[in-house]
Amino acid sequence: MGRRVAGLLGGLILACTSALAGAATDLPAALDLRAEAQEAAAAGLPLIVIYSRKDCKYCETVKRDYLKPLAGKPQAPDKVFIRQINQDSEQPLSDFKGKASTHAKLAASEKIKLVPVVAFSPAYVRAGAILALYQTPSQVGVQAAGLLGEVLRHKKLLSAPVDSSDFEIAFNAQVSAALGLTIDPQLLRNALRQQEGQP
Repeated sequence: MGRRVAGLLGGLILACTSALAGAATDLPAALDLRAEAQEAAAAGLPLIVIYSRKDCKYCETVKRDYLKPLAGKPQAPDKVFIRQINQDSEQPLSDFKGKASTHAKLAASEKIKLVPVVAFSPAYVRAGAILALYQTPSQVGVQAAGLLGEVLRHKKLLSAPVDSSDFEIAFNAQVSAALGLTIDPQLLRNALRQQEGQP
């Protein structure tokens, strides 16, 4: 009996510790994505969205080791605009078109199945951002297949995060014209690829 009680208490403490750790790494929850994208664009900031879930330890790692430090730097709130969407939450929000939804429904509509996902989406451009750098599903699939091949060949998991090997640029010509900027998205993409040492 004593062992059972000790085991139950241990499990309860572990669950509480996990919940507190998750809460400590949480970032501001998305409430109105269209308004938040427009606010970020007006401030000239990138809008970063992370899809997360309570039971996802990798989500906590990404938030704790990368996004929280980014948001916590002295210049941070003025330099980044981060919102969290919880795949397992029915918390209400408005999507990029202003339509009422929930965190879980939006994640499902964006076909988010595995988390964490950190998104830089062309939807932000449609919402008013001047441009967005993003990966298409096919680009993600090609890179994932290549990485999986490496893992199977060497029978060893990757030891470090892997950067995106390809990307696209979505461009908002209307916002660019209003700001008096002239940008050629293809030239910009080629220049960025060259800088990254990509063909």
